[in-house]
Amino acid sequence: SKPWITSPAASGERERQSMSIHLHREIDLLKRRILSLSAIVEEGLEQVALALRTRDTALAQHVIDRDADIDEREVDIEE
Repeated sequence: SKPWITSPAASGERERQSMSIHLHREIDLLKRRILSLSAIVEEGLEQVALALRTRDTALAQHVIDRDADIDEREVDIEE
């Protein structure tokens, strides 16, 4: 039997499809990471509003402590 030989055009098309699939996966991952970060930030805003209304310094400190995690996630997303 003859070896299967692909044309440069067919090879290029497969490479483009592979890159497209990879790009879609990366975009989906980025979307999930942004949504996760958004949920954490939203929760923090709700907690800080509650801390201010109730003058709950422990809750306020909890929100402050989580800020480093939020910053780290933001940097990870930007990279």
